[in-house]
Amino acid sequence: MFDAPDDTGARQFGPFVIPIEPSRRDVVRELCEKCVEDPRGLSLIVSPLSLQRLVEAIRNRLDAVCDDGTEWQVKLFDTRVIPVLAQALTQAQLTSYLAMVDEWWYLDRKRSLQKVIHGFQANADHRSPLRLNDRQVSIFTDAGLTDSILYMLAQTDDDLLAMIDESTRYDIVANALHGATEREKNSSLLLADRARCALIAFCEEKLE
Repeated sequence: MFDAPDDTGARQFGPFVIPIEPSRRDVVRELCEKCVEDPRGLSLIVSPLSLQRLVEAIRNRLDAVCDDGTEWQVKLFDTRVIPVLAQALTQAQLTSYLAMVDEWWYLDRKRSLQKVIHGFQANADHRSPLRLNDRQVSIFTDAGLTDSILYMLAQTDDDLLAMIDESTRYDIVANALHGATEREKNSSLLLADRARCALIAFCEEKLE
């Protein structure tokens, strides 16, 4: 997707857009079955565009600029972003943003297959970069907080995380952060401590 030159070695890291013939429904089924361990990198797009035009359309939607001038990259190749887009963008923005697809399928955090239907629109006017106001930025940052704290804990408490399946640990941490005080919300270390205590309490309860 990033069109990296072959001699850099970067192309091997992807992300990749791969065509699947409509008749190869077995491939879709196998992908959904075999990628459940970590589904974040797999989504299935239905579009009438050629592969090259679809790649160009996706590239054109990766850049975003916030009201304060900061620049983001919208990682559409991470399926956790897809439901947040639907929540954050205005209807007009979403219509323009997803105009290159008929349907977008992905596995959610619970490993359930989800579908975004948005009807291909050949003449939709999407202008890059995507413009995000402060409210929209807050939706994105809030949506990524639990994953951010889990990443911190993975660096220091990997043994603890290994005792709990991924879906359950996400729910535990999300619930713990939801009840955070204003003081805790201003410190990632305090949020990590709160999440760690909730995970330990869950494990202790299981052992009783």
